[in-house]
Amino acid sequence: PLYSSAASDVYKRQAYLQMLVRRLPSQLIKAYRQAVRECDEADRAAWEFYHRCRLVQDFISGMTDQHAHDEYRTLFAL
Repeated sequence: PLYSSAASDVYKRQAYLQMLVRRLPSQLIKAYRQAVRECDEADRAAWEFYHRCRLVQDFISGMTDQHAHDEYRTLFAL
């Protein structure tokens, strides 16, 4: 059954994304949510994408080399 495979893929993707979000510091998530709340409704999708990219950039820029290496090893299970 094609449907159950597709549903399983969606579930796996959601679980993976939730695992990634849990790794982000709460202050970055709080700043992201605040910034998105302040976005103009007409351009919300574009601004939400922008702020999501900033969240990831801020997270990565705050890492030490060792922390980045540890995160990579954890995420890719090497």
